[in-house]
Order: sequence, then C-alpha cells, then structure tokens
Amino acid sequence: MKKLILTTAITTLFLVGCSQPVAQNQVFGDKSSTNMTISQVKSQYDDALVTFTGKIIKQLDGEDYLVADSTDSIQVEIDNHIWRGLNVTPNDTIRIHGKVDKETFSTQVDAFSVEKVN
Repeated sequence: MKKLILTTAITTLFLVGCSQPVAQNQVFGDKSSTNMTISQVKSQYDDALVTFTGKIIKQLDGEDYLVADSTDSIQVEIDNHIWRGLNVTPNDTIRIHGKVDKETFSTQVDAFSVEKVN
C-alpha cells in the first residue's frame, strides 16, 4: 500500500512539473512589417504574412486586381470592405498587408488591409 501511495505521489508531482508552460518569447503585431518586392512575395510559402507596395494595373474580376511594382506583378484579392472608402487610381502607390495563397500553378495574395503611400 505504501508503494502505491508513493508511486502515485511521484507520478502526480512529475505530471504537474511537466504541465507547466515553457517560457516563450511573445510576438505582438504583424511580423511582416518589412516591405517586400512582389518577386519576394511570390517566393514566400503558402499562408505567409506579407507587406508590399505597388500600383493597381487593372481590375481582373470582381474583387481581384493585378498589382505591379518594378520587379513583377501579382493577383491580389481585395474584398470590398477592405477598401474602407479609399479612392485609388492607377497613379497611386498602395501598401498591401496580406497572406500568400499558393496554388499549383499560381500565387496570389489575400489582402487584409490597403493604404495609400505618399
């Protein structure tokens, strides 16, 4: 009986000690604060958070736009609510924060926010 109580106590202490959270560095905010080129965005992995600047070349279909910089162009999905009344012309440079969406034969970005760059 004493061995059972001792084994139970040791096991309980071991499990409590193992269940304590390990200290980890906390990261607040978007880790993608570094501005990338569109070529760099295209080389990122699926679901990577990215920030890049460019100009809208044309509207492709509905909420899909072709955005280009001096290195390349990429399709960006910008939902209507993301615009928040922002008026953008092809002459305006915009900064896009979003997530890479890699498919088998294409890469596009789903925008989280869009802002004009002066």
